[in-house]
Amino acid sequence: LWDRVETFARLNPMKDEETVVLVAPGFGRVRRGREDREVTVTGAPSELLLWLFGRRSAAEVMVDRAS
Repeated sequence: LWDRVETFARLNPMKDEETVVLVAPGFGRVRRGREDREVTVTGAPSELLLWLFGRRSAAEVMVDRAS
């Protein structure tokens, strides 16, 4: 599943106005975007996929917005 997270994060035209860093402990991290504001989303690969597909309220992830 982690491979799918990496692929989808790179191919998906996210409309967020901030840089998104997806982190799956034990698997890796993917950084998407070039904005100064950054949000880090941490969770299992399956939960990150839910988050990426717009199921943000259902995904069990930790979201940390840097100031």
